[in-house]
This record gives sequence, C-alpha cells and structure tokens, in this order.
Amino acid sequence: MKTVRKVLAVCLLLALAVVALAACGKKANYEVLVNDASGKPVSGVTIQFCSDTECNMGTTNENGIAVFEKEAGNYTIHVLKVPEGYAPDDTEYTAPDKPGQVVIVLK
Repeated sequence: MKTVRKVLAVCLLLALAVVALAACGKKANYEVLVNDASGKPVSGVTIQFCSDTECNMGTTNENGIAVFEKEAGNYTIHVLKVPEGYAPDDTEYTAPDKPGQVVIVLK
C-alpha cells in the first residue's frame, strides 16, 4: 500500500509539473479588427502579422477579424490586400505588448 501511495504521489507531482510548464509561454489571441470609415467590418482583408523573426498571414472573416495565436511580444501589422473599393493601406501598425485587439480603419 505504501508503494502505491508513493507512485501516486510521484504521478501527481509529474502532472503538476506538466501543467506548470504548459502555462509558461502560453499563447493567446491577437485580434486584428478591420472596419470601414462608418464602422462596418470589412471581410477579405489580407493581414501580415510579424515579429522580428517570422511573419504570419491571415484574412479577415465576415466580422472583419483576423486572429493570430501568439505569445506576448513585439509585433507589427501590415495590410497587404484590401477588397475592391477600398484604398490600399501602407501604414505599419504596432500590436499591443500583450494579446488584445488592434483596430484598423480602411478608407
């Protein structure tokens, strides 16, 4: 019986260690919301989301949102392609240091 308790205790400690390691470097969502000047969401906008070492691309959905699952850090956002009827946007946007939402307004 003592051996079973020891094995269970070791298993519990290992499980807690795995949970603690998973919490470190946890990814969360950065949302890029694209609206037009009237506040209406714009779908089909191609977004580039970059760190110093990599870039990811996404397209806004019907709610005007592109989601990027990343760890907290320094990121820049570029609008690569807009639907017909909107002016190109060559602004470099800065994402917040912690996951959250960035709003871009197209003209």
